[in-house]
Amino acid sequence: MWIGADDGYVHRVRIGYSTGAGAGRETIALTMGFSDFGKDVNVQTPQAAQTSEANDTLLKGLGA
Repeated sequence: MWIGADDGYVHRVRIGYSTGAGAGRETIALTMGFSDFGKDVNVQTPQAAQTSEANDTLLKGLGA
């Protein structure tokens, strides 16, 4: 996690983890960057066809 020295805001978060073992081992790395703090945003909800429910099957695939 990177926190701005001047503003104290979180500017970047990096997460990594591995699952499985041997040939079935998978490694996931995710880096999120944040900027433009305090600026107005315009968020639009995606259409239902562009979304998925967080059901047990999906969550299990994410390692939850």
